[in-house]
Amino acid sequence: MESFRTLMHLTASLNWDIQHIDVKTAFLHGILPKDETAYLEQPEGFEEPGKEDWVMKLRKSIYGMKQAGCIWNQTFHNAVTGWGFEQSKKDPCIYRHHNAMGTVIFGVHIDDIYSIADPPKENARFKAELHSRWDISDLGDIKFTLGIGIERDRESRSIYLDQGAFIDRLITRFNLSEAHPADTPMTQGLQIQCPDKTIPPDPMLLEWIQ
Repeated sequence: MESFRTLMHLTASLNWDIQHIDVKTAFLHGILPKDETAYLEQPEGFEEPGKEDWVMKLRKSIYGMKQAGCIWNQTFHNAVTGWGFEQSKKDPCIYRHHNAMGTVIFGVHIDDIYSIADPPKENARFKAELHSRWDISDLGDIKFTLGIGIERDRESRSIYLDQGAFIDRLITRFNLSEAHPADTPMTQGLQIQCPDKTIPPDPMLLEWIQ
């Protein structure tokens, strides 16, 4: 999340273009490495006539495989580094490409990509590269990703992040939509600090914990 907020900060302060892209059915594109072998029973209704008891040797990963996410990540990494992107040494989910035409920096969360660029045509070029390899959803200017709503004011060079929609989904999931709201029972403005371990704890507190 620190990297995500950093990219949002760069976008707002430098007034760069930011786009949201999703790779469709990403796990089905992961290419199995040569040293890994996996077999699959033929799906019901799609058996090869006369070979119903045969199994299929997979060339790509499928949803449900424990290693599907890892294989997709390796496939994606090999593709984008082949296009000249460099992976961040601090965060492997961040990639950067810079040349005389401009700069593209993007973050990826599984198949969810948020890409910032200057000039904007570099984002268009990056999308074209992705589309040449996989089927993608071009979601345009970023509005919502990773459970975070994003609102941008380019005039003031500001970006506002909120998780209202995510909170609403949690409330619905746990059947609390009809619950009565209540103030958090805590002193407003309370500054919480780590305890000083050199000071013995209150005996009453220890008794309560035990």
